[in-house]
Amino acid sequence: MVERKTDLFYFKCLLCLPKNNIISSFKNSPSNLKKHVERKHASVVDRYDALTAPRKRKAKNQDAP
Repeated sequence: MVERKTDLFYFKCLLCLPKNNIISSFKNSPSNLKKHVERKHASVVDRYDALTAPRKRKAKNQDAP
């Protein structure tokens, strides 16, 4: 992330280096980031999805009957 303005975030794409490519995204809608990855870096879409997928929380009492 290179900058934040309230609910708007600006990210620098490290996959585009040495080109300086800045992508903007709203706090609750990272669709611009995903669209960029899909269009420009199709070979890493699966990795992007894995890194941004919601993580499941472990139950506190997993071992409890």
